[in-house]
Amino acid sequence: MNYVGDFVDDATVYIPFNTFDSNDPSASVTITNLAQTDVEVWKNGVVQTTPGSGVTLTLNIGANNGSHLIAVDTSNTTDAGWFATGNDYQVRINGTTVDGATINAWVGTFSIENRFMRGTDSALLAASVTIADGAIKSDMTHIHGSALTETAGQLAAAFVKLFDVATPLLVASDVMVGTDSAALASVLGAAVGASISADIADIPTVAEFNARSILSADYTVVSDLGTVQSGDSFARIGVAGAGLTDITINAASVTAVWAKAMSDLAQGAPSATASVLTAINYLYEAWRNKTTTTATLITLMKDDGSTALTKATIGDDATTFTKDEFISGA
Repeated sequence: MNYVGDFVDDATVYIPFNTFDSNDPSASVTITNLAQTDVEVWKNGVVQTTPGSGVTLTLNIGANNGSHLIAVDTSNTTDAGWFATGNDYQVRINGTTVDGATINAWVGTFSIENRFMRGTDSALLAASVTIADGAIKSDMTHIHGSALTETAGQLAAAFVKLFDVATPLLVASDVMVGTDSAALASVLGAAVGASISADIADIPTVAEFNARSILSADYTVVSDLGTVQSGDSFARIGVAGAGLTDITINAASVTAVWAKAMSDLAQGAPSATASVLTAINYLYEAWRNKTTTTATLITLMKDDGSTALTKATIGDDATTFTKDEFISGA
């Protein structure tokens, strides 16, 4: 059984094999009763759930009797996850006929990204990687997919400044200061003097504070013109025109309010939070509409005189007369 190599994921692996005469090993013979499903691709010693998946079988290839080819497409997903990197595979033919006899045989093995490769095994790889003193040299142009656009040498200088010391320490002088930006410097300007650090360090002493004069105000505080009320005697509000003016009401608004018409309310329980108009409407219907009273029930009818708008239970225990809250007349 031959190992045909280590392949990248989703590659097609080709495994050739031959069949010979049982009496004359130098004589090639054809093979029969070998179908695609008779080809088993094992993984790490475990047989595939669906034999023949991803397999293409060519017998007597190129009209050469006894020369056969099995192609295994490792991108096949019939058995999900079967072909995966980091595994070895074994290929076996099962129940085929050669020279009149039924045989089973291992014909080849391969792996998917499960072998190590030295850098110099590839001329292209060797030309792309420079190894000096056992270390791989690199020229960083991207970090996490982002291109480095800094001026040449700046990144290297920053690394040297930060790490090329016995005890690496990032201090304020290693990052941008105010004058590094013209826009920032123009905003700060004289407000902070020549050095922010110097201003912070030179905090005035108590004596210096005492020696300073408070600047005079350039504005006038308006005097309090209000009069504080004392005692329990308050002046009566005068008549209109003497500190009190009439309230002006829009005539159109008044007209609109009085123009609101009553309606025949819908059967139901009166809401505890009804609108003013609805509440007035209930009062109007109670005054106008037909009302019936029995020993236990008072009913307010709708405009038609037969449909109960709302009703309330009543009762009298010879001491107290009780009328319950109105509910729906239904």
